[in-house]
Amino acid sequence: MENSVLGIGRLFIGYSSFATFLKTLWLRIVENFLLFLWSLLLIVPGIMKQYSFSMSYFVRLDNPDLDAFATLDESERLMHGNRIRLLKLQCRFIGWYLLAFVLAWILMSSFIVALGAELESVLAYSWICTVFGFAES
Repeated sequence: MENSVLGIGRLFIGYSSFATFLKTLWLRIVENFLLFLWSLLLIVPGIMKQYSFSMSYFVRLDNPDLDAFATLDESERLMHGNRIRLLKLQCRFIGWYLLAFVLAWILMSSFIVALGAELESVLAYSWICTVFGFAES
């Protein structure tokens, strides 16, 4: 895979056939069920298992003949001792998440203020029409 050409077509390689799609769907169902069971213990074991299972779809792509449980076992083996590295990697994006949130908040708040101004305009026009007896159109 290291020497393969990257392109937009590789984005959906995990769903190249219906059988592949079903195997990936089954992996998702098994993974979420196991995460649910681990989260019943406490929140922290569920989070740790989520990090252990985080490479399962990549393992699935590299080894399409593995079943769901073997894929999850291999993902756990890969992530053993590397969960904190993944957490640190994900924490590097906190600034980008905050920036996106602030920008979205600014855009949405200005949109909401503009909607309020439009509503006031409609209500004022409706009030003027009612007071002076004009027909609303």
